[in-house]
Amino acid sequence: MASAEECRREIRSLGTVPSFTPRELQTLRALSQGWIDREIARMLGLRERTINHYVQSILGKLSANNRTHAVIQALRMGLIETE
Repeated sequence: MASAEECRREIRSLGTVPSFTPRELQTLRALSQGWIDREIARMLGLRERTINHYVQSILGKLSANNRTHAVIQALRMGLIETE
C-alpha cells in the first residue's frame, strides 16, 4: 500500500489537483474540523447560503459524494492537513 505522501506525489504528477478559491479552501478546512455551514458562515462573516454554494463547488471539484468524502480526497491530495 502506498503512503499518503506517495499518493500526493502521484496525484500532483498527473496534474489532477483542482484549483480552489481561498474561500473554498477556508471552507474545506472548516469542514475537516466538523463545522456546519452556519458555523462556517459566522466565522467568515458570510451568509449560510454562500457557504452551501462553496461546499457544492468543492464536492464537484473533488468528485466527492459528500462532505466526508471531500475531506478525505483533500487530505489525499495534500490540499489540507490534519492538526
